Amino acid sequence: MPIYQRLYVWGDEQIRTLLDDLVNAYQRDESVFFLGGTLLVEQESREAGRHFDLIDGQQRFTTLWLLCQAWQGALAPFVTVSVDKITRPRLGFQIRPEVEEFFARLASLPGGQ
Repeated sequence: MPIYQRLYVWGDEQIRTLLDDLVNAYQRDESVFFLGGTLLVEQESREAGRHFDLIDGQQRFTTLWLLCQAWQGALAPFVTVSVDKITRPRLGFQIRPEVEEFFARLASLPGGQ
């Protein structure tokens, strides 16, 4: 997440609405489901390689990513990404080292002890 993004602030109501929408779409056997907009900007850096800054959709994306953590066994390939033979969490926060460490712990990566 870019440094200018607000903190994660979704509460029970927003999370339940998102989950209800997903369940309802599944129950209706919808082949297409609009989850909401997401805006990314591609960035290059020597440290992280090719990556994308999430400009819009951070609350939904973070919620879905946290659900992936809860369902880690089935969704393990989505939780991390490998860049130049280095595996790191797919979701990162530039200026919040405590959040970086938390996500690394969730993904069981070095540096997240």
